[in-house]
Amino acid sequence: MKKVVQAATFTAVMGISILGKFNNQFAVAEETQAQMLNICAVDDICVLVVDVYFEECFSTYYSIGAGYSSALNLEGLANCVNQYGGRQYFAVE
Repeated sequence: MKKVVQAATFTAVMGISILGKFNNQFAVAEETQAQMLNICAVDDICVLVVDVYFEECFSTYYSIGAGYSSALNLEGLANCVNQYGGRQYFAVE
């Protein structure tokens, strides 16, 4: 019985850890996309490019590491969206 409780506890902790990573990923994606759309505010083509290609580019350049670490390659994301858009809308300094 003790092994079953330990296994259930481990499974619950891992589930919470994984859920936390995906919640963080969603929050980062949502905030990043909002910032990009804000930069595009008056350029309808830029807004369209972000709306169409953001998810694909974000999933390519966001990585989930061990523990709670994660990283977004902003330069890669910006270059990806720019490449799909056919011009430089975004630059990372």
